[in-house]
Amino acid sequence: MEVVPVGEKAKDVVSKTKGFLGKLGKKLWIIIAAAVAVVAGIIIFVSVQGSKNPYEVLFTGLVSEDMQSVTTYLASAGVTDYQIQGSDTVLVRKEQEPQLKAQLLMEGYPKSGFGYETYLKNVGSLSTESDRRTMYIYELQDRLGATIRCLEGVQDARVNISVGEDRRYVLGQDDVLMASAGVTVTMKDGEELGKKEANAIRSLVSRSVQGLEMEKITIIDTQGNTYDGTEVDSESTDMELQYAIEEHVNNKIRKSVLAVLTPMFGEGNVSVGVNTTVEMSTRFVESTEYDLPDWANDGSTNGEGIVGQKVWQGKIVRGDDAAGGTVGTTTNADLPTYVERAPVTGNEDELEASGEKIYKVDETHTQQEILAGTVSDVMVSVTINSDVPNVADADALLNHVGRASGISADMQAEKISIISHPFYAPEDDPDTKATDGPVSIISGIPDWVLYALAAGLLLFMILFFLLLVMRRKKNQAVLEEAPVMSIMPEVIAPAAEPEQEPEGADIMEVHAERSMELRRGVREFAEQNPEIAAQMVKTWLKGDEESNAGESET
Repeated sequence: MEVVPVGEKAKDVVSKTKGFLGKLGKKLWIIIAAAVAVVAGIIIFVSVQGSKNPYEVLFTGLVSEDMQSVTTYLASAGVTDYQIQGSDTVLVRKEQEPQLKAQLLMEGYPKSGFGYETYLKNVGSLSTESDRRTMYIYELQDRLGATIRCLEGVQDARVNISVGEDRRYVLGQDDVLMASAGVTVTMKDGEELGKKEANAIRSLVSRSVQGLEMEKITIIDTQGNTYDGTEVDSESTDMELQYAIEEHVNNKIRKSVLAVLTPMFGEGNVSVGVNTTVEMSTRFVESTEYDLPDWANDGSTNGEGIVGQKVWQGKIVRGDDAAGGTVGTTTNADLPTYVERAPVTGNEDELEASGEKIYKVDETHTQQEILAGTVSDVMVSVTINSDVPNVADADALLNHVGRASGISADMQAEKISIISHPFYAPEDDPDTKATDGPVSIISGIPDWVLYALAAGLLLFMILFFLLLVMRRKKNQAVLEEAPVMSIMPEVIAPAAEPEQEPEGADIMEVHAERSMELRRGVREFAEQNPEIAAQMVKTWLKGDEESNAGESET
């Protein structure tokens, strides 16, 4: 067996490659260049389209009144770079979309419509409807969280949406499964979420998910405070006011307990639950106020106020000179000082006068109903992560929590519960890891880039296959047109040409070298033209059969 050096093999590969490329005609080179240009154009087009659109959907599905209200607000806010798509969609710049959406929701706009996109770019043509819906929910949750983070005082926000489902086709299921949502916010510096911001979040989530009612939205913060959106006003019922007071007291006590325990155990290592009971009572207050006239404020009444009613009666009888009246008093001392002077002629024997006068005094009557709540009971539960080193005494910790929650020392053991246990971490369990959003096929590379590369690779494979087919047809045509034996001498002839034998050379060695060169030339020809070599062998075999048959007949 002849051993061919590695260098010769490399040269053979290079020569074969050059030969293959040299055999390609001008037409094939044009096709290859056009294919490369098409693939490059597709990649460039997809890249530009992926980053070209600078606008994002602000609201869609708006009625005409809301469209006018939203555009008017944008104009008043100085926003001029926005687009109107169709008759119910408003688009704004991507970098302005979260902030503008938060501002509009704070102002109560829109009154109708949904704040979500109708198309998700990350979904491919091969995705099922379930995949499209799931990926859309992931994208919607992320966008809602980004919008909520724009609200004042909110540091971070996470939104979880459970879409509704019509299960009436299932036996025994008569009701439709309603959609629900939960929002968890992280506030800056431990602040509480305001009622206005909570209502804005509830409105945002409700309008972003079709069929989601505001009553099905739960808002909490990382400290465990809940925000149900109850407004306390003069028309609130006793039950609403009681619930609002209990919620406020729960949040206040929870914040106080976390404030004293977090520095000891660290952020996220303490969980506090508070349950309070508030008793409501009603009290009625009635008051009357009198307004003094101007003449009564000049001191003429000697501080006695004003008279509301005067009644008088007096009698004078002409007769003896005896002084009338009570013994020890002055004359006519028993007569009222405010007896009205009656007109007399001087001939009367008796004078009697009486009367009554009522003054209209300004007065104000006020009746007030006071609805008050009193905290009658408080229960506090504290859970501490046992993985954190704890050197505090149990009794000291109980007293510390009791003082922070306002529970007296004699009631602390009954009203406060403190336990220490390892906190569950979902990231430590690989079987329970959940996907928090849309996942790319390859991390760090957008899906559209992969799709473009796949399309280019597919096009290249198709062109390569076409080239192979065309080359095979061309070789077949050559075999049919040219005689087989006329090709072989052209290849073998250069190797078979007699060379001048050097003087003093061994005739056997010279013939051996020529034989090796001849075999090498035949082998190279067979490797480069396998179809022609096969046809030649077939012709030789056929010729041998015919010659053998002729000899047999002879």
